[in-house]
Formats: sequence, structure tokens, C-alpha cells
Amino acid sequence: LRAAEGAKLMAEDVLIEWTKGDPGPGRSADVTVFADGRVRLSPRLGGGEHRLAPEELQAVRRFVVDEQQLQAIEGAALKREVEVAAAARSRDLASPGAAFVTVPQMDAGTTVIRANVAGLPHEITYFDLVGDAQSYPEVAPLQRLRRIELKMIELAEALAARTP
Repeated sequence: LRAAEGAKLMAEDVLIEWTKGDPGPGRSADVTVFADGRVRLSPRLGGGEHRLAPEELQAVRRFVVDEQQLQAIEGAALKREVEVAAAARSRDLASPGAAFVTVPQMDAGTTVIRANVAGLPHEITYFDLVGDAQSYPEVAPLQRLRRIELKMIELAEALAARTP
């Protein structure tokens, strides 16, 4: 989990990028939303370059920045919050009569969300966002990060459906 590392390498014309899976070198983002409304999808999401109407671009920006407050999610603080929630859960499970419930995950991936807002780059890298978001609904920043990921998936699906 890291925040802001490498974010300075992000192109200034990018509003937000989302990648799921191995964030290794040379891997392009799954969804890249540019400040001018262009959106590039990775081949695994249908590929190609699409365009958002100005109101659609503003809605994405408002959702990510204003509603989900991506810039306020700091990687180290998020990790600590999840660790505290996990420790509390462990204490609860140690009590008599506690039931242990797991969230099944076939293959947890790494989520990388990078954004440029008002010239300030920000990056969050999180392993097993889906599993932790399901396991720790009380961790608000984790839920906000997951909502951003779901919005990027929804955007990719909508844009891919527009292609004839």
C-alpha cells in the first residue's frame, strides 16, 4: 500500500487512472480519463479511445474528488485503519461463542488509482481492495476507494457499450 509514490510521473493532462492487477512496469492503466474528456480503455476492457461529454467528465471529477475525496485518502493512514479494524475483529473472534466468517477470494489483485487534481498528483496502491472492503465496511476511506474503483468499471462498461 502506498500513496503519492511515483505520482509525479503521471502526465499532467490525466484526471484519473485506474488499474487492477499486477501494476508492473510497462503495464498501461485499465481506464485513463484525460482532463479534455478523452478516455482510454485497456484492451482487456474493450480497448480504444472514447470521449466523454463535458457534463459526463464533470460528473466523474465531482464523484472522485468532491464526493469520494480521493485526495484525502492517504495510504499509510488507510493501512493503519484497516489494521486496527482487523485487530478489533481478532479480539471479537477470541470471545466465547464468536463465529468466524471469511470472504472468499479467488485471486486478490492490486488496485492502483492515480489522479491529478488542481495540479496535485495523488496515488493509492491497495492489495485486495475487494476483499478488505467487504471485510471492513466500517473503514470509510476503504469504502470510498472501492466506490471509485466501481465507478471506473461502470465507466468502462458504458463506454465499451457505445462502440458499434
